[in-house]
Amino acid sequence: MGLSAHLEGILNGLFLMILGLIWPKIKCPPRMLNLIYLLVLYAGFANFAAVLLAGFTGAEKMMPIAGGAEGPKLLELIISFLLVSLTVSILAAAVLLLYGLYQTAFQTKDN
Repeated sequence: MGLSAHLEGILNGLFLMILGLIWPKIKCPPRMLNLIYLLVLYAGFANFAAVLLAGFTGAEKMMPIAGGAEGPKLLELIISFLLVSLTVSILAAAVLLLYGLYQTAFQTKDN
């Protein structure tokens, strides 16, 4: 789990750097851009926190490939909440990002 937490941190950082590169190309209303920003930021930190917490405590029920040991119920609940909520968050951000990129492609095609 320590290696998983390290890799999550690196991959989340890489994802945020790539998102920063395409950010000026996304054509969305400012409120939608703020929502995408918050969703991606939450997902990145929640992902890293869930894996790091699982690594420290050994509570890995939701991640069977990494070990699958069951920890205290409260920790399992926290880790499960973080993993499920980050999944919903990143999926919503991806849909909004694709919409913004679609708008960009559609506007350049019209011009």
